[in-house]
Amino acid sequence: MGKNACPTCTVHIFHVPCPCAGVAVRKEATVLLIQRASPPYQGTWALPGGVIEYGESPDEAATRELREESNLTVSPTDLTLTSTRGWNDEVDDPYDVSTVRVCFGVSRVQTTGEPKAGADVQAVRFWSPKKSKRSYNRVS
Repeated sequence: MGKNACPTCTVHIFHVPCPCAGVAVRKEATVLLIQRASPPYQGTWALPGGVIEYGESPDEAATRELREESNLTVSPTDLTLTSTRGWNDEVDDPYDVSTVRVCFGVSRVQTTGEPKAGADVQAVRFWSPKKSKRSYNRVS
């Protein structure tokens, strides 16, 4: 019996990853990062993004998350798909997750609004890739 089978009836159990979307907003040689205000990964820096809600497309979720977390708005049609990948949280904690991430890119000039931390974000700022790795232990 495999690890994905019910030990009682041998029915296959599917462990479905959580679909997520994010946006890399580029401004010259920097990228917008948000600092997480709550678990998982409280205090770490990440691209604006989160779970794709039921009925949303990945680009709709990415624009919603960008607005909620950073106060920036963008049209879904201005987003460029940059990557998709799976990710498994190897940390043994209550937030152990498996995700499928869809990441988009957009130039700052294609967004409107001024960067401002949303309700579930501690801080928002543009970072150079080199400086973000040097300044913090973890960029998720």
